[in-house]
Amino acid sequence: LSDPVKTLLYDTGGAELVRKYEGESTDIEKGDDFEVDVQVDLQDVYTGTSWAFQQKRRVVCRSCRLQPTLPRCRKCRRCPGEMRERQRWIDHMHYTVEEYEVPSDEMCTHEEQDLTIVVEKGMFAGDRIVYANKASQKPKQVPGDVIGHLLINEHPLFKRVGNDLVIDVAVS
Repeated sequence: LSDPVKTLLYDTGGAELVRKYEGESTDIEKGDDFEVDVQVDLQDVYTGTSWAFQQKRRVVCRSCRLQPTLPRCRKCRRCPGEMRERQRWIDHMHYTVEEYEVPSDEMCTHEEQDLTIVVEKGMFAGDRIVYANKASQKPKQVPGDVIGHLLINEHPLFKRVGNDLVIDVAVS
């Protein structure tokens, strides 16, 4: 399995989960997205730039399942459990629905990954830059996306109107 998402799904849920993923089934949950604001100057939007940052994310440890005594597995902790709902009867006619956590058998660790968000020439405020499946992992789930929201700082002289720059100059 060369696709890291398929590898994660296979390791934590087996071949059936990979088949569901390949068939684009809606049964597979997707993890939470990680969103970050990218503030750039107006000049950077016209010339293009890149913005690097470090993101700490949870990763399912494959080594802990096979050889939990490895030195790198000492810092691993139990992954978050799966949330489920159940009915709890109050009396013979009324019930409530409550959420409960099913503990995970998998172990997780945290890693820091370096990401570079590339701001291309001509992008607009509010544009989104998406890195698919780069957010935190959970067993039996497709990792969420890292999403950069572009924010453009105002320039003291120029204003952007569409693809044009506008400047107000007093001519005497």
